[in-house]
Amino acid sequence: MENLEYKIRGGYLDAGDFWKQGSATAKIDNMYTLFHALTITF
Repeated sequence: MENLEYKIRGGYLDAGDFWKQGSATAKIDNMYTLFHALTITF
């Protein structure tokens, strides 16, 4: 349908050592995200 638009976005963050901020024992998890939207226009 011409008046419907669907968008989807995904992301992944490989946190690595940068986010530990000097603490070598900090447990930092990698993160995933997903966004989606359905838009109708008139």
